[in-house]
Amino acid sequence: MNANLRSIRTALEELTDVELHALIVATNDVSQIAPGPLAWIESACDWEINRRVGRHYDLLPPEAAIDPTEDAVSIEATYAMRASFATGDLAPAALSSFMRS
Repeated sequence: MNANLRSIRTALEELTDVELHALIVATNDVSQIAPGPLAWIESACDWEINRRVGRHYDLLPPEAAIDPTEDAVSIEATYAMRASFATGDLAPAALSSFMRS
């Protein structure tokens, strides 16, 4: 696993089950302007939930879910999500850590 995914894995491990499920709900309840990063965040949360119950498989990198034609909008959406989590009240330390990774 590359260093970038290691930091993401660490951030996911720091989230509670409630936070993981809230993040999944959040990816489904927002405008799908940038579907790639949202799909990847949901799959990363699913990966962590499965890891916690003993189902082990590789965490795929964000590039696996993001079409290269969506790169610019994906970057903008990720910055917007990070800013939202940084100022929100849903476990800002853990979630902003995840978005920083």
